[in-house]
Amino acid sequence: MSDTASTPKSDPAVLAALSASLAPCPWCGAGETQLEEKTHWTGMRSVVLSARVMHWCPRKDGQPQSVIQIAGRDAATAAAAWNSHTGAMGARADASEIDRLREMVTELWHAYGGGALSLRECLGMSEEDYAQWAVHARARTPRR
Repeated sequence: MSDTASTPKSDPAVLAALSASLAPCPWCGAGETQLEEKTHWTGMRSVVLSARVMHWCPRKDGQPQSVIQIAGRDAATAAAAWNSHTGAMGARADASEIDRLREMVTELWHAYGGGALSLRECLGMSEEDYAQWAVHARARTPRR
C-alpha cells in the first residue's frame, strides 16, 4: 500500500488553515483559490488519493477565464507547491518601472508607424511570440 492510500482525510480545520495560508496568485494577484482533497472511502474511513490547489484568475477584456491547478500527494504538499511557485513574471515591477516601460513602448509604437505589425517588427518578434507578449502585457497593465 502506498503512502497516499494510507493518508487519512484532513480535518476541516486543517484544510481551512492551509487554505488561509495560500499565497496570492503570482499572475493576477487576485481571483478565487480553493484547496481540495480527492478521497476514497475504504469501507471504514476516507483516505486521500491526491489534493490540488485550483485558482481562477478574473476575466479580462473578453479573454477566457484562466484556471491554474497544482496537484500534490496531500493538502499540505499541494499548498506548499502553490506557495513556492513564483510564476512566469517572477518579481513584479514597481509603478515607476511600469510607467517607464509603458512610455518606451508608446514611443516605439509611434516611431514605427503606430501599428501592431510595426511594433512587432521593432521588437524583433515572430507573430506568435508577439501575440503572446501582447496578451500578457495587456493583462498586466493596470487600468487608469
